[in-house]
Amino acid sequence: PPRALLGLGLLILCAFVSEGGVADWSALFLHSVLDASERVAALGFAAFSAAMVVGRLFGDRLRGRIDDAPLLRGLGSLATLGMLVALFSPWPALSIAGFGVVGLGLSVMVPIVISAAGNQPGIDPVIGVAAVSTVGYGGLLMGPPLIGLLAHEIGLRWALLVLVGLCLLLALRADLVRRRPRSA
Repeated sequence: PPRALLGLGLLILCAFVSEGGVADWSALFLHSVLDASERVAALGFAAFSAAMVVGRLFGDRLRGRIDDAPLLRGLGSLATLGMLVALFSPWPALSIAGFGVVGLGLSVMVPIVISAAGNQPGIDPVIGVAAVSTVGYGGLLMGPPLIGLLAHEIGLRWALLVLVGLCLLLALRADLVRRRPRSA
């Protein structure tokens, strides 16, 4: 990707790896670490997915009221908090709720970053969106297997702690998303 898009590529990589990590590992985490039944464990992914849908449905309304960088900062913080709750709760129900909070936090991040990539000065929007999307989808494909390899070495809870760091990085580097001009 063009140099000006590297920061946005990093953000979308963090978002997609986090999405893929929760999607692929939340049920196994609930079942193997918190001893939830298979039925209950499946609710982790369901809560995450449902929250993603709700967040995407109402995300444009939020974007209309809050500039992208502060919104990304807040959502990254929300996802970080949700991931910490999910990983360190002793109760499956609270962990499931944590995965739902992660879904809300991550729900609008990808659209925000892709929009920013398409609005970079001096870069053709098609190239910006394609470059950043390619990096993101690469993370979606590579992230979950890498978490699996790490889980084999240090355990699933500690491997998923990587997602906490990625969500925190999204919050801390939200300034990489250029502010949109407010409409009148």
